[in-house]
Parts: sequence; structure tokens; C-alpha cells
Amino acid sequence: MSSLLAELRFAVLQHIRVPSQFFGTPAGGLLAYSVLVFMDVDIGPEWLVYLAVLGVINVGMFGVANGTALERLRGWDRLRKATPIRPWVFVVSRLLLGVIMAAPLVAALPFVGTATGVQLPWSGWLGLAIALCFGGALFSAIGLLLVYLVRPHASQTLLVYGALLLVSPIFLPEGLLPSWVEAAFGALPSKILLTLSLSVSSQLDGYRSALLLTIVTVAFTMAAAYFFHEDESA
Repeated sequence: MSSLLAELRFAVLQHIRVPSQFFGTPAGGLLAYSVLVFMDVDIGPEWLVYLAVLGVINVGMFGVANGTALERLRGWDRLRKATPIRPWVFVVSRLLLGVIMAAPLVAALPFVGTATGVQLPWSGWLGLAIALCFGGALFSAIGLLLVYLVRPHASQTLLVYGALLLVSPIFLPEGLLPSWVEAAFGALPSKILLTLSLSVSSQLDGYRSALLLTIVTVAFTMAAAYFFHEDESA
């Protein structure tokens, strides 16, 4: 546990040194929503959830995972090989970092929603906050897997393509693509998180989505730990 806390402290201090990335990465979606509302653009309150999910995708892919990709690219991971740590310690610390980076987004969500006329009971905001924090960990695990799946020079490019794939089912209108493509998009983690977030914010049954999200998160976490170990052993 002490090694996990030490690794988490190192990761937080490393990322918080760039406040624009630490706070700006998750907040971009809420800022965009606020601007659209105050410009009287006709969008529904569900867009607050859409853009919040986009924010946690940004946290995992371009906050946590991109920082790790830069470490590998610059050769900093060689120092870690001199004092190796257990794969689960590294991966879990980055998942917790994803939750911490999602925290400003979660904290700002009720204020932005109230200011723009979105009315939810406290249980709706709480459920949405839990779902989004879970998403911060999930997309950090996905991003880490993509980083260690390829060589250092290719990892950032793969992150961009991975993020585009994850974002697609959130913003593509239904009925635009063939049914089999939309069915495939419906199985993506981003779509599962969006479904869960919309359900809990509307106080609907989200147990199935929560279970699926838990299974997917555990699977990606284990895969990320495995490929991290393989990279450390190379």
C-alpha cells in the first residue's frame, strides 16, 4: 500500500505542475456547454452529460495516458526499470490519478448545470458523479493499454485514433450508419458509460450498465498491467 501511495503521489505532483492540463483537460466539455447555452443555442440538458463524458475520456486518454506515453518517449521509464515496481501498483496508481483528475469536472458539474437551468435532485448529481469518476479510471486503463501495446513512437498516434473511436458513438446521430456499425458502437465503453450516466442522472435503472462497466474496467486494467509488465521485462 505504501508503494501505491508513493507512486500515486509522484503521478499527481507530476501532472499538477501543468495546471492547464490538469484542470483544463476535463473542463473543456463543460466550458463548451456553458458557451453554447449562453449563446442561446438550442441544445437539451442531456448535452451536459454528453460533454461530461467527453471530459472523462479526455482525462484518461490525453491526461493520464498521454503523460505516460511522453514518459516512455523521453526514456524516463528506464529509471523505473532500475527500481522496478509491481505492475498493479503502477496501473492502479494511474487509474486513481484518472479519478483525481476527473474530480474538478465532477465538482463543477452541479454548479454549471444549475447555472444553465439543468435541474436534478441531489441523488441524480451524486449518481452522475460516481459514474464519471468510474469513467476516469476506465479510460485511464484503456489509454494505458494503448500506450504499452505499441512502441513508444507510435503510442501517441494510437491514443488519438483510440479517442476518436471512443468519442464517435457519443456524437454521431442515430440512424446515420448501418445497423451493425451502430450495434458495434453500442458495445464501446464510452457508449456504456454514456448510457449509465444518462440513466443515473434521470434516476432510472442503470445496474446492467454499471455491471458491464465494471467488467470492462477490470478487463482493461488487467490487460494494461500485463503489457506494462512485458514492457518492463523487455
